[in-house]
Amino acid sequence: MIDERQIERIRVPDLRAYLSGFWQIDRVFLDRHRSIRGTMAGHAHFAEDGDSLKYSERGSLSFGDYEGDAEQHLGVEFTEGVARASVCFRDGRPFYSLDLSEGWSVVSHVCGADRYEGRFFAFDHLHWQSTWEVSGPRKNLQIVTQYARRSGQKLAEAA
Repeated sequence: MIDERQIERIRVPDLRAYLSGFWQIDRVFLDRHRSIRGTMAGHAHFAEDGDSLKYSERGSLSFGDYEGDAEQHLGVEFTEGVARASVCFRDGRPFYSLDLSEGWSVVSHVCGADRYEGRFFAFDHLHWQSTWEVSGPRKNLQIVTQYARRSGQKLAEAA
């Protein structure tokens, strides 16, 4: 197991500026119950929406018998300043709070009998990662997503 205290990371005082823009995403799934691995490759966009961001991702998913398109949409609200975000589902239900001011964050979300434990790391101004461990009566998943800022996109604070 990786000692997370040893992972190189940067502090992110302005999460809104850090996330804004276009990202390449590479995701790996491990379903431990069914012994299935999967992948998704695609892109994500954090688009400005007033004081908030709208997150949308699209990609090509290969998981078990499924091969095809996948997408996800979330809202990212900054009600307590630009360092901390409340992430919510498309319908407005709360998902988790994210604060990368120390370069990492641990979050959790309960959905019925399932528990989602997330870990986020900001490696530098161009790369970050999320890792979700999902457990429940019928779930035992690990989902790791690598984000890389798409070329041509600038972060105001990276200059």
